[in-house]
Amino acid sequence: DVGARVHQVDLREDADGARPLRVVLLDELERGVGAYWTALQACMEGLPGNQAALKFRGLVEEFQLTIPVMADLQCAALHERHWAAIHTALGFEIKGVDGLTLGELVDKHAMKAAATISSVTAQATHEEALMLMLEDVRRAWDATSFELALHRNHKDAFVLANLDAVRGRL
Repeated sequence: DVGARVHQVDLREDADGARPLRVVLLDELERGVGAYWTALQACMEGLPGNQAALKFRGLVEEFQLTIPVMADLQCAALHERHWAAIHTALGFEIKGVDGLTLGELVDKHAMKAAATISSVTAQATHEEALMLMLEDVRRAWDATSFELALHRNHKDAFVLANLDAVRGRL
């Protein structure tokens, strides 16, 4: 039963608390949805117009929406400010909540906030990339030394003497 399986998927934090959701969850979800989609196609072909098959299709399509949301919620770049935005979009907290299941997220219609969650995750990922680039720039310039020389015999005016290292960094 799809519903029973969804309620069993546990979303507790890893022991180290570094990632909010277990990575194995995505593979498990993708395999499960793929299997249900295959079964659905067989039902739709074998029972065209059958109400149970149509309902099953709706459940599978709704469940497919969980995969990108779960991927977004596993983003390592999410910081407290990002989680606060996600919690606001959802209307309830998920980070740090013990025993939270995927079924509860589905029941609370968390997937309706998918666009906002995706946007927050994209923002967090871009911020993380910028921070890494900034750190690279800091490391590069920290290792650069500047040679000073007197400017035209003025005892209080100095200029950079050798600009090769500076030009190389730029």
